[in-house]
Amino acid sequence: MQIRSWSVLAIGAVVCFIIEAHASATIITSVEEGKAKDTLLIRGALFGQDSGEVFLGTSELSILSWKRRKVTVAHSADLKAGTYLLLLNTAAGQLALMDVTLGSVGDALGVSDRVGRRVASTS
Repeated sequence: MQIRSWSVLAIGAVVCFIIEAHASATIITSVEEGKAKDTLLIRGALFGQDSGEVFLGTSELSILSWKRRKVTVAHSADLKAGTYLLLLNTAAGQLALMDVTLGSVGDALGVSDRVGRRVASTS
């Protein structure tokens, strides 16, 4: 009985550690067109209160607003339609990634998340 209770305790500790490690990961939950022209609104969790960096493909975007759960960035007005890797790097060095589709690409219009759901229109 002593060995079994130690095994359960060890498994419980590992599960708690995994849940805690996953819960502290910076994530992007959505990207959508901002209210202002040529802006993107990035929503997620654990971005931190200090500004980090945001890249769309290989281009660094200008940070307009940085909050713990929402970041607004400006992108170039001449950005070509296509799918880009969006990388958010927090001030603490935590990375979050999402593929986003901007503009008219194939049959879809707007900003799409990694699984291709349409989340915003760019018209």
